[in-house]
Amino acid sequence: MTSSDGSVLGSVDSTGALEVVSLDSAVVGVELSARSVRPLCDHCGQLLGLRFRGADCAVS
Repeated sequence: MTSSDGSVLGSVDSTGALEVVSLDSAVVGVELSARSVRPLCDHCGQLLGLRFRGADCAVS
């Protein structure tokens, strides 16, 4: 993973988690990690989060 100027921001390990190696990309790493472990909704079975909030789910 590189930034627009070509510097390395982080790497993805075998589990798909982003290992952040630059403070500037820390927020990006946290955001990606949060999305990758987002739980499924017990009611509609879709991943919880902004993408599916309120979509076809009576409890969201």
